[in-house]
Amino acid sequence: MNKQCSFRHDNGSQPTLVFLAEKTKCSTPLPLKASEQVDELEAIKRERLGKSKIIEGFIKDIESRPLAIAEFDEKLWLAVIDQVTINQDGAMTFRFKNGSEVTA
Repeated sequence: MNKQCSFRHDNGSQPTLVFLAEKTKCSTPLPLKASEQVDELEAIKRERLGKSKIIEGFIKDIESRPLAIAEFDEKLWLAVIDQVTINQDGAMTFRFKNGSEVTA
């Protein structure tokens, strides 16, 4: 999970960048000047907008498909499946690109 960044004022001084989760895309050490903070946050915004456009395209592609999939679709498979593990007992574990797993 990526940290989200926010600003707060400590003791009425200049704003300090505060991290809200464990990992961060904010790579500049603290404290930052306001212009550096803006540059860092704009870079994060651009990255997220790019990811958003990819996801929107994927959603539109999925929505345009019939509800039931009648045949194997390689494009869909490559878009959602990260790894498949076949156990000795024949059970298969599908790991999706979002990190979730299903065993069948």
